[in-house]
Amino acid sequence: MKILESYSAIAKSLLLEDDDGRYVHVGYGKYKEKDSRTGEALPNSPTYLKKDSGGYEMVDPDDPRLSKGGDKGGEEEPKGGGMGSGDFERDFKENYKRLFRSLK
Repeated sequence: MKILESYSAIAKSLLLEDDDGRYVHVGYGKYKEKDSRTGEALPNSPTYLKKDSGGYEMVDPDDPRLSKGGDKGGEEEPKGGGMGSGDFERDFKENYKRLFRSLK
C-alpha cells in the first residue's frame, strides 16, 4: 500500500506545475523570471535564489549572496613557502659507488 501511495505522490508532482517553469537560470545560482513567449529571462525582473526546500526567494541587488565569489572574505594566505626542488637531497655519487661495489 505504501508503494501505491508513493507512486500517486510522484504522479501528482509530475502533473502539477511547480515554480521551476516560471524561472530561468542566469548563472552563479541566480534565477530570473522567464518570458513565456521566448523562454528567456525578462530583462527588468528581480533576481531570485533557489532555497534548499525548492522554492525561490527574491533578493536585493546588493545582497552579499549574489557576489560571484571573487572575494572569499576571512581566508588568509598560506604562510609557508611550499616545497621546492632543494627540499629533496639526492646523493647520486654514493648510489653509484654502492652499485659498482656490488657488481665487483
